[in-house]
Amino acid sequence: MRLDLKRFSKYEIGIKTADGQLYNIIGWYDDCRYSPNDLPDGYYLYEFRASDSDEDDYLSTIETHVLVNHSGSFVTQTSIPFNTEGNSDYFKILYGHYL
Repeated sequence: MRLDLKRFSKYEIGIKTADGQLYNIIGWYDDCRYSPNDLPDGYYLYEFRASDSDEDDYLSTIETHVLVNHSGSFVTQTSIPFNTEGNSDYFKILYGHYL
């Protein structure tokens, strides 16, 4: 079964790679879990982790898979460079907002 992106809210996040490059990524957000097998061709599925701290914003990191503190799924046509060129397996979300 393919995902229906009409169910999702359009969302934008900002991340910074290990080399200091800033990325503005636009995609679709929903607070449920989804399988990468349900994605349309040319799309990527990532997951948001919520912060444990009240001092941080609600969405803390974006990752390829989140077990604890999962706060939603993010579908985008942008490949995020996890585990490449000094990048780790997550990125801190610098900002996020609905479009």
